[in-house]
Amino acid sequence: MKQQLEEWNNTDREYPSSKRLHHLIEEVVERHEDKIAVVCNERELTYGELNAQGNSLARYLRSIGILPEQLVALFLDKSEKLIVTILGVWKSGAAYVPIDLTYPNERVRFVLDDTTARAIIGSNRHVERLQREVIGDRKLCIIRLKSLLASLAQDSSKFPAHNLDDLPLTSQQLAYVTYTSGTTGFPKGIFKQHTNVVNSITDLSARYGVAGQHHEAILLFSACVFEPFVRQTLMALVNGHLLAVINDVEKYDADTLLPSIRRHSITYLNGTASVLQEYDFSDCPSLNRMVLVGENLTEARYLALRQRFKNRILNEYSFTEPAFVTALKIFEPESTRKDTSLGRPVRNVKCYILNPSLKRVPIGATGELHIGGLGISKGYLNRPELTPHRFILNPFQTDCEKQLGINSLMYKTGDLALWLPNGEVEYLGRADFQIKLRGIRIETGEIETMLALYPRVRTSLVVAKKLRNGPEETTNEHLVGYYVCDSASVSEADLLSFLEKKPPRYMIPTRLVRLSQIPVNVNGKADLRALPAIDISNSTEVRSDLRGDTEIALGQIWADVLGARQRSVSRNDNFFRLGRHSITYIQLIARIRQRLPVSISVENVFATRTLERMADLLQNKQQEKCDKPHEAPTELLEENAATDNIYLANSLQQGFVYHYLKSMEQSDAYVMQSVLRAAAAVLMGKGGFQLIDQDPPLDWRFFYFTDVAAGAVEDRKLEDLRRQDLTERFKLDVGRLFRVYLIEHSENRFTCLFSCHHAILDGWSLPLLFEKVHETYLQLLHGNNLTPSIDDPYTRTQRYPHAHREDHLDFWAGVVQKIDERCDMNASLNERSRYKVQLADYDQVQEQRQLTIALSAGCHRARSRDDWRIYSIHLLCQ
Repeated sequence: MKQQLEEWNNTDREYPSSKRLHHLIEEVVERHEDKIAVVCNERELTYGELNAQGNSLARYLRSIGILPEQLVALFLDKSEKLIVTILGVWKSGAAYVPIDLTYPNERVRFVLDDTTARAIIGSNRHVERLQREVIGDRKLCIIRLKSLLASLAQDSSKFPAHNLDDLPLTSQQLAYVTYTSGTTGFPKGIFKQHTNVVNSITDLSARYGVAGQHHEAILLFSACVFEPFVRQTLMALVNGHLLAVINDVEKYDADTLLPSIRRHSITYLNGTASVLQEYDFSDCPSLNRMVLVGENLTEARYLALRQRFKNRILNEYSFTEPAFVTALKIFEPESTRKDTSLGRPVRNVKCYILNPSLKRVPIGATGELHIGGLGISKGYLNRPELTPHRFILNPFQTDCEKQLGINSLMYKTGDLALWLPNGEVEYLGRADFQIKLRGIRIETGEIETMLALYPRVRTSLVVAKKLRNGPEETTNEHLVGYYVCDSASVSEADLLSFLEKKPPRYMIPTRLVRLSQIPVNVNGKADLRALPAIDISNSTEVRSDLRGDTEIALGQIWADVLGARQRSVSRNDNFFRLGRHSITYIQLIARIRQRLPVSISVENVFATRTLERMADLLQNKQQEKCDKPHEAPTELLEENAATDNIYLANSLQQGFVYHYLKSMEQSDAYVMQSVLRAAAAVLMGKGGFQLIDQDPPLDWRFFYFTDVAAGAVEDRKLEDLRRQDLTERFKLDVGRLFRVYLIEHSENRFTCLFSCHHAILDGWSLPLLFEKVHETYLQLLHGNNLTPSIDDPYTRTQRYPHAHREDHLDFWAGVVQKIDERCDMNASLNERSRYKVQLADYDQVQEQRQLTIALSAGCHRARSRDDWRIYSIHLLCQ
């Protein structure tokens, strides 16, 4: 048995142990400098740009005194700038500490004090909160990231963009510190060294099929405070692939997540099974692997996920304290899930299943899982009393390992497990009260300690329970707290309000129940079976409490999402008390969008909470929508003033605007002319009306090359058509500045040729148009109903300057009527005016207004806080 167990743990392999993480990225930059590395919304960074900005930032951090292994806190939105910042911190030799923007101020203060961070880098709009509510008298360098990056880009002489080669850095130094839940009432900080992460990411890249020169696109799905965030980021960047960033609100909305996956052709998605099973990935053809992490993959979850995703699934077993990933189980499309196997240990990681005396148990016997090998953290930050209880000396360290100074510690996981006969490890549950909900590890003792801080609360117990809905149990577990209190005046609402200021949202119990005492068993321990069940169908108010159509409709949606009978939902009920969690956010948002004419965001759910307030919000949104004047989808949008003026100039000087763009897209997908025309029509805001419009804004032209075989003759005919289009000028006074050619070839092939005037489309917009036409075409081909958007941000922006134009025109018409001397516009262009001023002396007519010092300062504060342009602020103030 001993020999067999040692063979299963024979995972020792070579890896680039001397390299730091940014060294791996720099190697990619040498090969793919011009390749896109990161995309966020429509903003892109190439590998060369990412590396250059990281180098400049690193030099700046060194210039303000940041030393190797010192900690720099990050208080940033999830964007491409966050990736630049992490790379810059690593290149400077420092390590970073991520702080979630949704954390309560008390949690932020704790992290800053516990890490004694030398600096904090924040988004411009979040720095004011830090200065006003968090920092206090702490000696901390506060860095506004956007302002700093703009300054570094303008003057690169002081902080050059080439790689830093003069720092004595090693791979044994810290890379970052993350926090996990702690039993003492405070989270525990965990060190991560470069070498451990390098070992894991290079191994996983090969196992997942990501390493190599082929194209991959990886979605940055996780929040920055969790370990999978680092894994997703590095899986892309150390292999030269695309990292697509979405914010933490978009990932809970199918209408934003799935289009992002299609738009960026995502191939790799990493998340928890309980969240990902809520989405239908059948229309995401590029997605060929899904990596699950953070929770026990039961057979029910696996089958639910398989209904919506048919390709390869990889299930990771990981903790924050040891390596990135400890064990891995791979499921091919035809695989089944009949047990709870975690798979086999990965490279340079060892699994030990031990009894309480730290002796190996036989194959098939239950014991506690301990993790050894590379990747074990140095321990908990500032917790010398806690570290030895979890990080224990490894009695199985070999003499060779002792000489190399490796595998000296084991991490005590608290998970019960056994060895299967095939060398895989099967998960059996927890040996303690630590729980995992939706991929997040929670020490219930931390919540109990916080409850004990509330006046008159004597004791409490927090557990994970399934709520009851009448005779049935809900599907998912929830945090439920039981407390004993000296005063009947302390309510559940009081305690929930108290907790909302302390831990992260995911640690706030769904329900808090007051007991006269915590039940105990014969051994004097808490008797979990004797704790009363929580029935969400019990309510003192019934359906008649709901008022109006919106509340009744929303009550039905709540009942469906939460698994409650509708008569049990009251207008004063709190969504958080009835069993909310990240999965129900997804379901709630999706069903509101399906059944009601308006939609809400995750932030709206947190802000409103009660059914009454949420219904009021929906009614207000619907009213705003109704108050807007009806605009037929066939109405054409007025051009902005700058472009509009070009048309006037063109009539005075023929050929003044002549540049236009051409591009040709060939695809086997475009096999239905009517569907393609409908796709373009939806994007033009024309919907189905385009198909019967006698004078469409697009100039459609159809050609048939079906009698010509593929080859040189066909290419020549296509080139002749392009040259013919080139000689046909667009007429600005007539319109129709966009021509579309659809050419049908033999063998069911099609070519789509777009030709447009540069006044209506530029090089940045052209790829977006192609992408949107293709995406809309596929939607229509699959029979989906699409409504043309007539209220998108661009449309609203274009309409705004025209809103009160008639008032101004009336005024100037009156002025012109009083002018006695009329002039010839063409002659005026070539003569001096009567005021002897050359027309060329002025670029445009300007109206100047002088702002007060206070108002000007306020505008600049708003600009810094919200990342707005001054022009936009002035426009809003008109």
